[in-house]
Amino acid sequence: MDRQEFYRYLEKHSGQNGFHKMLGIEPQEVKEGYSKVVLNYREELNNPYGAVHGGVIASLIDVAIGIAVVTKIEVGERTVTADLRINYIRGLKGQKGYAIGRLIRKGKNIAVGEAEVYDSEGQLIAKATGTYYIFKIDLDLWQKQVGIDLSQMSQAKTGD
Repeated sequence: MDRQEFYRYLEKHSGQNGFHKMLGIEPQEVKEGYSKVVLNYREELNNPYGAVHGGVIASLIDVAIGIAVVTKIEVGERTVTADLRINYIRGLKGQKGYAIGRLIRKGKNIAVGEAEVYDSEGQLIAKATGTYYIFKIDLDLWQKQVGIDLSQMSQAKTGD
């Protein structure tokens, strides 16, 4: 599995998470340090004022940055959100939206990323930065959670 196959794997499988499915969040494009994630609009996602709830937008941002970070972690590493700061610019009303997530910097234990959310017409909805903690887990547990052969995974990370 090369890097491009790994990114296609992320595009396909990141949207299979139950929480992502419930919200209608689907990865659309994944490259090294980058992701584009779509929010499929449903009226149930609205707040009482007719715009998509800010918590849904926050989740969209978290997924977009998180995927961008995951493209650069190593076999046996996981990430969790340590901090997420969002500036809401305007409401997302009655239409699909999408987030562009980018990795700014990855260190040994911390990664920093950013994201913007846009409506289907390209208007800016929100801007954010996020800090993600990187930690190691047991390789057998990691393989079970990720559902991918470690020998294939090591090839993806080295580009062979």
